[in-house]
Amino acid sequence: MTQINLHPDGDYLVRALVYDDQVRMTAIRSTDTVTEAMRIHGLTPMASVALGRFMTGLQLMSLDLKNEGDSITGIIRSDGPIRGMTAIVEQDSRVRGYVINNDLETTLRSPGKLDVASAVGQGILTVIRKQAGAKPYNGNVELISGEIAEDLTYYLATSEQIPTIMGLGVNCDKNGIRQAGGYLIQAMPGAGPDVIDWLERRIGSFPDVTYWLDEGFTPAQILDLFAGRQDLRYLEVKPTSYHCTCSRERMAEALMTLGRSDFEELLEDDGATLTCEFCNKHYYFPADELRRMAAEAWPD
Repeated sequence: MTQINLHPDGDYLVRALVYDDQVRMTAIRSTDTVTEAMRIHGLTPMASVALGRFMTGLQLMSLDLKNEGDSITGIIRSDGPIRGMTAIVEQDSRVRGYVINNDLETTLRSPGKLDVASAVGQGILTVIRKQAGAKPYNGNVELISGEIAEDLTYYLATSEQIPTIMGLGVNCDKNGIRQAGGYLIQAMPGAGPDVIDWLERRIGSFPDVTYWLDEGFTPAQILDLFAGRQDLRYLEVKPTSYHCTCSRERMAEALMTLGRSDFEELLEDDGATLTCEFCNKHYYFPADELRRMAAEAWPD
């Protein structure tokens, strides 16, 4: 049996089973991922924490994605200063995201704790699952707190009927992102009431994930501490990162979705520049290329 390295460097997910395989557990370190998002988008600490929690939460949900091309898209539209954010995680658990307003003032709900809920406000969470061989599944729920972990937990409980415990944390200091990560604990289908009672007892006395991250615990150690049982069985360690899948070809396809009348307006200019919302990369299409694209799409 291949030995699993439970404590690699960088960002990664750890997946395990416990309680006679009736509970699945996932934990992640996402510090480098959130740092990269902060750099790419020039995020303030408040925006970094909000987006970092959202991306990390979707990564924790990604282990049901089995095939290349599978993805989960999360969208929040809200009335808080952040106005909304979008993140997409692929089958390989790599993620990308952006916020509508990246320049948020820092507000605290307690000493050292950013008030993410006030930055997000009230609104709607939409989750779109795209999996091979099935129609995309869209689920919508109202935000119940704006703290992200509670909102994703509520979505999983109401839209997908999965009893879930999720913890997310992103810590900043004057040098940037200090720690980021989280955990996801779910009862397997058919788990009895004793399992649910055990989960409720465990989470009742379990410190916030930010505490464990600050103390230097790894994702595997966090799962071990939560389980507190000898039958914990580690299944997989998967590296993760911030990764954008944009390309010139995809941007050209996006241009063609404008429709003929809107596209022809572009022909009056010297060209068009498209910017990827996820990585801020620019793609320039000169006028002659636009004319060729129009001739191929609308030959009459």
